[in-house]
Formats: sequence, structure tokens, C-alpha cells
Amino acid sequence: MTSDMGTEELEREESSAEDEKTVPAEKRSFLIRHRGWFICGGGLAFLLFVAYGWMYMQGWKFSFTNVNYTFTPFSSTQTSTSGPMLTDPADNILPISWRTFHPLTVVYWLSDFGIGCAQSANIYMSPLNYLYMLPYDIAQVLISMVKVSGAFIGMALFIRQLGYSWRGAVISGTSYALCSVMVMWNGWQHSEVTMYAPLLLLLLDKALSKLKVGYFLGAGLVVYLMLVAGMPTYAAYLLYLTGAYVLFYGCRCHWEEPKRLLAYFVGFAVAVVLGALMSFPYTISLLSTVGSNGYASSRSGQSFARLALAHIKSLFFPYLPTSDDAHANECTLYAGVLAMISLPLTVVHFRRKKRVGFFAVTAIVTALLVFTPALDLVFHHLPLINTSMKYRVLVVLDLALSVLAGTNLDEILSTKKLTHKDKWQIGAAAFVGLAVFAGLLYWVMPVIRSTRVEYPGDEYRITQVYVACIVAVVFFMVVAAKLITARKGVAIACTVAMMASVCLDMGYFGSQYFPWIAQSSPSVPKPTDTIRYLQRNTTNNEKIVTKGGWMFFASSNMYYGLRDIVAHGFVFTNSDMKNYYLRISETAFSNSPTKPFFEHIENENLLKYMGVKFIAADSDNIGDEMPESDEAVFVGIPEKKSFKQEFTAPDDGLSVLSFPVNVDGQKAGTLTIKMYGEGKELVASQTMNLDEIPASSIVQFTFPEIENSKGKTYRLEISAYAPRSRSVSVVANKGNAYPGASGLSNGEKTGDLQLSCLYGSARKGSDGMSVKQLDDYAPQVELIDEVQVKDTDKQVLNAMSRSFTKNRLYLSKESGAPADAEDLAKTVLGGDENITNIDNQRSGNISFDVQTDRQRYVLVNEYNDGNWTAYVDGEKTDMYKGNYLFRAISVPAGKHHVELRYESKVLQISCMIGGFGVLLGGVLLLTRKRINQSLESLNGNESGSAK
Repeated sequence: MTSDMGTEELEREESSAEDEKTVPAEKRSFLIRHRGWFICGGGLAFLLFVAYGWMYMQGWKFSFTNVNYTFTPFSSTQTSTSGPMLTDPADNILPISWRTFHPLTVVYWLSDFGIGCAQSANIYMSPLNYLYMLPYDIAQVLISMVKVSGAFIGMALFIRQLGYSWRGAVISGTSYALCSVMVMWNGWQHSEVTMYAPLLLLLLDKALSKLKVGYFLGAGLVVYLMLVAGMPTYAAYLLYLTGAYVLFYGCRCHWEEPKRLLAYFVGFAVAVVLGALMSFPYTISLLSTVGSNGYASSRSGQSFARLALAHIKSLFFPYLPTSDDAHANECTLYAGVLAMISLPLTVVHFRRKKRVGFFAVTAIVTALLVFTPALDLVFHHLPLINTSMKYRVLVVLDLALSVLAGTNLDEILSTKKLTHKDKWQIGAAAFVGLAVFAGLLYWVMPVIRSTRVEYPGDEYRITQVYVACIVAVVFFMVVAAKLITARKGVAIACTVAMMASVCLDMGYFGSQYFPWIAQSSPSVPKPTDTIRYLQRNTTNNEKIVTKGGWMFFASSNMYYGLRDIVAHGFVFTNSDMKNYYLRISETAFSNSPTKPFFEHIENENLLKYMGVKFIAADSDNIGDEMPESDEAVFVGIPEKKSFKQEFTAPDDGLSVLSFPVNVDGQKAGTLTIKMYGEGKELVASQTMNLDEIPASSIVQFTFPEIENSKGKTYRLEISAYAPRSRSVSVVANKGNAYPGASGLSNGEKTGDLQLSCLYGSARKGSDGMSVKQLDDYAPQVELIDEVQVKDTDKQVLNAMSRSFTKNRLYLSKESGAPADAEDLAKTVLGGDENITNIDNQRSGNISFDVQTDRQRYVLVNEYNDGNWTAYVDGEKTDMYKGNYLFRAISVPAGKHHVELRYESKVLQISCMIGGFGVLLGGVLLLTRKRINQSLESLNGNESGSAK
């Protein structure tokens, strides 16, 4: 250690000694010994109040279901919401946790997630998930606060381990606890991984000072927790950083002690291997899905992705919008404005500030990765992370900036006496930081002005700028005060002001990106009218499908015991699942490869084979859309003229026509709709007042159901009377989209009307949601009376797409049909042939009794991912892939009991490997004293971490 460092520590000790004199004798020992914890606890408490408490005082409560309340059907409850709509927690994490922990059940298969998928092992392996056993009003905010508090404490302890005071520890902890990753990804696993990272660095830095088995076992446990949190790629980012830290400081501290250095490296390797082994039941299942189905390799091009330089402003002003379409979660870099303003202080006393060099280089390297192609070649070849978007490494930048914020400010706040040289250096560095802030503020002034206009309801975007300015002013005043005087009262005031400002900055930043709903509303919305109707009418495990990307938000069905085939998960990257859904709608995965949505349903036959009974949609979107072009235009309807559209109905039961209308704010006037048949006879007509139509909405033209409408051509005429000519318009395709003439009655040609047709009756709920029942559908378990064997899976899917026939089974030789399988002509089921006592167990397994007069197949219309085993009367039997996706079993004549169990060999083997990891950790724990005695001879001088 240098003499300067020794002088600085002496000054701090003298300052602490003077502090002790002000404490009453009877309280001195306790307060002095624990004053750091009081400082840390006070800072954390104030941070949590700003981030959460203030919003609760305003009548809000923390809940990611704010997105559910925003859309149909729960928007009908008129629940107030605030904050962004963060979809992944709402359509994946929360409903799966609800299904698993209410009540706590060991579930291997999630039967009500889409058409079924394997349960992820990490939901049981990560201890934080068990908080979901609490009521969701408590669980969500508690988990969020645990993450924030854990990140704060871990970072604060790490800064203390490096030799800095509690002042710097609180500043670093605050900056890290609510940095952009911890806030933007708060409801995801990313933030849980990020929370653990400082603890890993802390334990391995302690091992630099003294080799102890406990430190490496602790590090192995942290690695395990990072991996099973559920985002192993994020864990890999931080493990690469930790590996670099171990390599650099191991060599720097113990280069002259090769045995000790080797022991340190071996200890780190054991920690990583131990964590990896214990997490194997989760990591191997993930690799066996997204790793083997081509999804991971398809993302390799993302390793070259980088952010535009315009996003640099988010380091200072995180909520100011940027022109590109990158999502805020992915592109926001923020560890507090204080971290950036104080960054030039890094060069002051650079050599005597512990670990500053490493984290400064880390910040530079990460910034190059995020914003430039300079290190693309290196990143592209790094295992485990080279299939992710490269700029996601900004989590490492957040960590480095948080460390630098505390270490840089600790020197100013904790050092009692400054030399003239120190003052000049600190003053110059502070001036540079403030000048950069002022210059950037001037640069973004046009953005601030445009934000006021473009985002009039988002005051928080501008308020965050004001908060940043307050922090900058406080920083200026603190630096000025410390340069002018060394009075103790001034020093205390500076410390309090600096800590309070950083808590205000980070707390406000977090509170504005957290999701909120009104305190009077339940976190899990109560079932609405349509949901109750579906519950009453799907008691035999019939499925539903929802149209539109937002209506009855994906996986919401899991709260209510419904079976929606739409969900959000990696299972949809499986080729068979993907191909099937694309046949239902070719745009099913246009928004996301892991989350299908159906704007249009092009093949109802495949829905019927899945066992879908109801199609649910917004009441305006329940019909079948006529084909549309890529572009649309508004067509104004002149006074005393009409818009005419011919179309041919593809099905019987035509009962409702829907099309978009824009009345341009008109309140006076009328809209008249008439429909004529092929013989030019008037079939139906309707007139409505314009004040009944919102400015831009879907108009529904309802008439008695036409039973034999299939194949017939109809002419729709739309006319409007309004004071302003052409103030009423309809939306048409640009060009012809489907057969039938279109245009205005004055002869002006236009594109075809964007038209939706409902065939058959639909139930319109009071919650804005409508449901349409399909005319037929397969039951969950069906006894087969006809078999057709095809050569390929594609041929099976083609045949199913053409028509639906109940009790028909398609087998494919490509998917392992029985060697003696052949077409079996339809043999009508006897009166006593049936399936009874169907038992859908919560674990995902299913059993039933079957009575047949001859050998038949039974088809269970649930997803077959290859890990299912069938038992007939307790004897294992073969299972086949039937009807492209489902589970087929051959059953002999007679009465039998059939059971289908999810028995994944991969899961069984990985659990044994995980158990071996736990056993290995237990052995090391039991023998730690003997191993520590052996290591004692290597420890020697324990000042290694001080270098």
C-alpha cells in the first residue's frame, strides 16, 4: 500500500475517533460498532420509500397485472392503472406461478399453458419464487423489494470489502439497486440474476485475502442462484466479468505465490462447477429445448446488434424518447446521473483507489460493445452469450458505473483533509463532469420541448430531467463545500445531501417504470361476464382461442381454469407446434417467435382437432375478416352518394357485418347501411345517428341469421348524411383484396372495404368480449373409429387442414407410426364402447377408463412432446404421435384403465446430476475444517486484497 493511502486511512480513523466523543458513554459501543448498518439501513429505507412508499400513499399498489386491466375484458372494470405495460411478467411468470403455488403443487406439466408444455424446473429451484405462495397483492411487491434490497446490500458489502466507507457503500448500493436493469427488468428473471452479482464478487474478493472453503462454497451457491433464477444468459454475462476479476486480481495479488494462486483459481473453478451441477435440472432442460430445436442458433445474428449513439443520453436522462424503435427495457442505460457526473473523478488518485482501474476498464469495454462494432468478433465467439443481443451486456456497464459512483464520491465525503493539489484535481474533475452534464442538457433541449408535445400525459419524462438537475446542483454544492472547508458539520450535511439526492434520483426513476393499479382492485382480476360464461361451458376441458394480441391477455386463462391455446413460451419454437399454428394463421408468429397471436383465423378445422370449442374476441373483432391488402386508405362518402361493396359469403349463417368508420368528430347526421341479395332484393337495413359512433370505431351491422348464405353474393351500400361533405369515411384496402366490385355510387373506383363477417350467432358479453361456438370439435379424449396412415407429417397436416372428421386418427410413418400400421376403414363405435372417469390431475398426468369391443386407438388431444409414457392396466405400452401434435395409444378389446404420465428421461438424469452437485457441496462443507487447515499454509500474508 502507498503512503498516501495510509495517510488517508489515518485521517478517516481520526475523524471516526472524534465522532465517538459526541456519543454518550452508555450508547457509544453499540452505535459506534453498528453505525455503518444504521447508515446503510437508513439509506435503503429512504430509497424504498421513494420508489414504493410514495406511490402507495397516493392510492396505488404494485402489480404487473396493470396490463390485464388495460384491455378487454378487464378494462370493463374501469380499474385505474399507471406505469408501463410489461407483458412478459403478466403473460408468463405470474400465471405460471399462480398455477404452481396456489396451492403449492409439484407440477411437471402445465396442461393449461397453451396446449401444454413442460414445467420449468427453476420455478422450484429458485427460493425467491416461494414468495408467490403469499397473496399476490403482497407477493409481487415483496419480491420486487427483496430484489432491490438484495442488490443494495450486496453492492454495499462489496464496496465495504474493498475498504471504502459506508458513505460510498450507500451511494454504490443505491445506484445499483435501481439501475436500469433492476428497474426495467424488475418483473423478469434478469433482475434476480443481477441482484446476486455483487455477492459473488464479494465472496471471491474475500478469498483473495484468505483462502477458505466457505468463501468458495458461498460463491458456488451464488452461481447456482444466478443460474436457476431463469435467465442463464444474463448469468453468463456476469460470470465472464467475475472470471476476468478473478484472473486479473488473482495474478496481481498472488503472482509470486504460485501455489496460492493455483488454489485460488481451483477454488473459483470448483465454485462454478458446483453451481452448474446443482442447477443442472433447469439448465439442461433449457438447453434440450431452445438449444436443440434451432431457436438458439437462429438468434446468432443478434450478437452483432448495437445501440445507436443517441441512446447515450439515457445515461443522464433515461426517459427522454429516442427516434429508433428499440424497446426501453433493452436500450436504457442508467445507474444514476450522479454516477455519470462523478465519473471524471475516477482519474483523481487513480492508483490508490482499490479496484477502480478494473471497473473503469470494464465500463470502457462494455460501452464499446454496446455502441460500436469494435469487439463484435470477440463477442460473437463467446459461448453462452453469443446468441443474445449484444447490447444486453449493459448490465455489466450498470454494475461498473455503480461501483465507480461509490468509490469516487467516498473519497470526497470521507477524507477530512485535502491538500491544495487534491483540491485542484477534484475541482477540475468535478467541473468536467458538470460541464458534460450541462452540454448534454443543452443538446437534449429540443427533445425535451418535443416530449412536452408528443407525450402530454407523461410528465415523468420531464420530471426526471428536473431531478437530474437537482442532483447536479447538490453535487456542485457538496464539492464546493468540501473544497472550501473541512468542518465536521459541513461534512455531515454534505454526506446526507449526497445520499438523499441519489436516493431521490434512483427512487423516482424506479417508481415511474414500476407497474401500478388502484389499491381497491385485486391483483388477479375478478372473472367478468364472458369469463364466467366460458367457465360454465368448458367443464370438460374444452379449449378456447382468443383473437387479437391483447384481448384476454395471453395466459390469463390460467387464473380461471380455462384452456386458451394462446400463451407465451419457448414451447412455440418447437417445429411441430410452430407449423401447426402457422396453418391456423400464417401471421401467428409475426410479432414474436415465442408468442402466437391470431389476428385472423384462416383454418378452423385445425382448431376443431385441438378441441377448441369457443373463439373469443373483442366484440368488434369476433367475425371472420375478408382478405386485406398491406395498405389501407380512407374513403370519404359524399353527401347524397353511397359507398358500394360486393362480397361473397364463404359460409352459412351470415348474421353480422363489421367495418371501420371515421365520423371526424361529427355529432349531427346519420349513417345508413343497406344489404341487397343476388336478386337485388333488400335483405337488411339499419340507420344510426352519428353521435352514437365514436370518432373512429368499428360499426356492427346486425340482422337475422341467413342460414343458407354460403356461396351467395351480396351488395353492401353505406351512405351518410352530415353537414360537412365527406366528413364520414370508411376504411378500404388499397386495391382489390377480394372478389366483388367496390366504389362510390358516382362511379369513383376505390379499394375493397375492410370487412368482417360473422357466421352463426355469437354471445356478446357486457365486458366487451364476445364468443362464438364452433359447430363441432374433438373432445379431450376420444375413441377412434377410423385410421389413416401417411408417409410424412406434412401430409398429415395437409389432410387435417382440408376437413375435420371427429374420431378420425392420422398417423405418420415419419413420426414413428407402428410398423404394421395401415389405413383402417371407419368402423362405427358400438353402443357400449366409451371412455369414462377422465381424471385430469393437477400434476399434468391424466387417466381414464376405456371400454371397447375390438382393438382401437384412443387419442388424447393434448400436446405430445415425446416425454409421455402410457400405461394400460399398469403395463407400459407404446405411445404414438397422432393428428400431428397429440397422444395416441392402442388399446385392446375389453375394459381397461389407461394412465398417461409425464416421464422425462432428461429431467430424471439431470436431477441425479444436480443431486450429485448437492452431495459434493455437502462433502466440502463437512470437510471444510480439514481443507482450511491445508490452505492455512498457503495463506501467508493476508493483505492480498488490499493491492
